[in-house]
Amino acid sequence: MTPLFDLLDPVYLLKLYEMSMVKQELSTSERANCTMTQSELNKLFEQPQLNFSLKYCSKIKSFYVSCFFFYILPIGPFITLLFMLVQYWVDKYLILRRYKKPPRLGKELSLSLAEKLEIGLVLLVAGTMLLKWNIHHTIDKVDIACIIITLMVFLTPIAPTVALAVSVQNHISKPRVSPTVENVYSNLDQPLYKDIWTFFDSE
Repeated sequence: MTPLFDLLDPVYLLKLYEMSMVKQELSTSERANCTMTQSELNKLFEQPQLNFSLKYCSKIKSFYVSCFFFYILPIGPFITLLFMLVQYWVDKYLILRRYKKPPRLGKELSLSLAEKLEIGLVLLVAGTMLLKWNIHHTIDKVDIACIIITLMVFLTPIAPTVALAVSVQNHISKPRVSPTVENVYSNLDQPLYKDIWTFFDSE
């Protein structure tokens, strides 16, 4: 329901009604009776600001909840995927048509959020164990092994380790070319004279 509430925001709809009333008042002969100042008009007609923290919080909360209750609601991740797709198009429309121009952000925020999604794997296994214990009063050895593996995956910086390993492998496998005289002068404008007599002849 979050995309619908974002699209049909009652506060923004009330603001649109106030804006239409002010426009109608300013376009008629009652313009002199308008008691609003210029700063109040600017504030009224100013577009709302996009709240990035609220958007990210809503998405990551839905993902965590779907992972934790996966044991009793296996369709939860698919519902979350559908929600994120709808939310994407609603946010895109609101950014282009309603919100003011958002500030330029780097890629660090998205990368940090992607790293936080690894907690979903831990919540999925932990939720499965807790719900299975509450329903069946049993925990299998496979569940214990899964929670140990997921904790190891979460606590171990896999992405930086893999990136470092790939960088080292590329550095080792890269062919080393010894700098010859031809390679040194290949990018220079002056010609390379292999014979000293050729140099004097050209002069």
